[in-house]
Amino acid sequence: MATGDSAVPHAPHSPHAEVLSSASRVLPAELDRLPPPALAELAASLGCDEASLQHFLTESCAPGLLHPPGDALPKLDERSSAEEVRMLAELYWRCSVALVQMPEGALASLARHHVDLAPFLASPEASAPERRMALVRAVLPRFAMVCTTREEAEEAERRKAEIKKLKEEAAREEEVGSAAAQTPPPQEATEPAPRSARPTGPAPRPSSPESGVLV
Repeated sequence: MATGDSAVPHAPHSPHAEVLSSASRVLPAELDRLPPPALAELAASLGCDEASLQHFLTESCAPGLLHPPGDALPKLDERSSAEEVRMLAELYWRCSVALVQMPEGALASLARHHVDLAPFLASPEASAPERRMALVRAVLPRFAMVCTTREEAEEAERRKAEIKKLKEEAAREEEVGSAAAQTPPPQEATEPAPRSARPTGPAPRPSSPESGVLV
């Protein structure tokens, strides 16, 4: 029978469970930073009481971390490590407390830059708390930078294509330079040796053997 750590099955990693666990750690500390009057005003603006504010924020905002609204893609998924989930989740919950304190006009201005969020916003006829929380849920994943928008994904693909092109050009230049270095230099042409000068006058006549006088 196996003993020790090998006998203890490890619990499967669950990003959703870590998101909720992070909320239980971060939200109380962040909400405690607010003065009592500000905390009461915040709860009233969200349509809940102070005692249930943490639970209300957790239930309202938790889905957006792993499933952001619009055409954005989450940075976390089942393949993310527990450390990655913990770090982004804690950032997400800190940002949630900062975001819910913004005026509705400021929230609407943030959402206005992303047309894909329009279907997730409340109608103008909805109550003020409903409009506020709809804006918070829509904007929070992008405000906390826990997702990648379509524009960011397209820009990343464009940069990736540019880098690939630069690498290919550098590789071609390196191949050309390597081929040039291996090509032997051309042989220098040698000039033919100069021919000896020929006499331009008439050739001398041989001397007569009898007279010993040149003819």
